[in-house]
Amino acid sequence: MEASGQTNEQGTERGGGFGLFRWVLGLGLALVLYVLSVAPAVKLCTGTSLAGPLTVFYLPLRVLHDRVPFVSRFYDWYFHLWGV
Repeated sequence: MEASGQTNEQGTERGGGFGLFRWVLGLGLALVLYVLSVAPAVKLCTGTSLAGPLTVFYLPLRVLHDRVPFVSRFYDWYFHLWGV
């Protein structure tokens, strides 16, 4: 048995729901950071050797920008905010 978990009378570990919550929260936070990191990354890496890999890394966001109008409006505003 792990030190962090406790077992109930049926022998199953309690607290599994909290672990799932942490995973979902962590994945959500990672997604938000990915979406918001594109403008600072472009600003810092334009004209460097990282520009090519950066284009590939953020390609899913570029596709969304090109095909979804509200995403396009958001990123146009967000890039303007960052001066990119």
